Amino acid sequence: MYLKSIKILNFRNISEENLTFHPKMNYFWGRNGNGKTNFLESIYFTSNLKPIRDLLSKNLIFFQESFFSLYSEWVGVKEDRVSIQLNGDKKQILWNQDSIKNVQEYLYNFKTMLFSPDDLLIIKGEPEKRRKFFDKSIFQISKNYYLLLKEYEHFLKMRNQLLKEPLDYTKKQLLDVIDEKFSSTSISIFKQRVQYIKKVTPFLDDILKKLTGGELFFKINYNTEFDYSSEEIFLKNLRNSFFNESTRKRTLSGIHLDDFSFIRDGKNIRNFGSQGEIRLSILALKIAHINYIFHEIGEYPILLLDDLFSELDINRKEYLLKFLQNEKAQTFITSTEIDNSFLELFSENFQKFRVMNGKIDRDS
Repeated sequence: MYLKSIKILNFRNISEENLTFHPKMNYFWGRNGNGKTNFLESIYFTSNLKPIRDLLSKNLIFFQESFFSLYSEWVGVKEDRVSIQLNGDKKQILWNQDSIKNVQEYLYNFKTMLFSPDDLLIIKGEPEKRRKFFDKSIFQISKNYYLLLKEYEHFLKMRNQLLKEPLDYTKKQLLDVIDEKFSSTSISIFKQRVQYIKKVTPFLDDILKKLTGGELFFKINYNTEFDYSSEEIFLKNLRNSFFNESTRKRTLSGIHLDDFSFIRDGKNIRNFGSQGEIRLSILALKIAHINYIFHEIGEYPILLLDDLFSELDINRKEYLLKFLQNEKAQTFITSTEIDNSFLELFSENFQKFRVMNGKIDRDS
């Protein structure tokens, strides 16, 4: 699938644009602060139904306007049209002129992979950042994983609410029922997370070898304090922790407390890796995920590269460009300048855009 066109109205600092794209490579250049990232966010929002960073969607509306709208056309097995409008706190989303009935299906259909300076937080940030990254990666391959996560969040919310209240007999019976479903869902999510690590690792090892010449290797560990070996054991331990949980009034077991670590020579890259090593590690992980997606389902996500070249040395930039040239994924790149090595490699097989003060023009 690729993005054929997008119409943007009152989004961030972009007042109005109607853009048509190259099915392979699209290059956006201009000085910082002119709207390159805002443009990428219009695509990201369309595919993920949320902003890149954690903020209210209404904060995306152009200054002194009351709404924004995004209308996009996508080409794959069939053509899809998506219309998104946000007016204050009211959001309307139409997929082929119908309201979205299945968010899971929508998100699975419109896959993107964002590369941005904030990627450092996947390793350097809190465990929630890593859980979100891996959960989204798994969902892009396994459609039903989204429902598992939603079920887990539902049961977790119900448990936490009950733990905050005095429990009479009826509520204790309800908690017992919830615990069984909570345990079953926890085990399922744990298994899919561990399975993902196992399957993506060969792709990661191959990318690290090519990207760093063998200088950097690491493995992904799944870190948990809980026993997921069976539903019975997890449920037993969960119920044994009831007194402690009722005292602290929250759930103290489960996959929402687990973490992922990146281990090199027995040390966590988060604590001992340089900023350059961390950036390379995340770049390798994302490329490995892209290759794994294609291996599993035969399609690539749309790639959004936000000022990535400025973070790479010449050799790694050259590797990334050759990777992009060889893969069939549609790609959107932002940069502060025209990169000569990019021009040499892609010749005429791309579309170039100039971004200035929120205006986007085709650049010949």
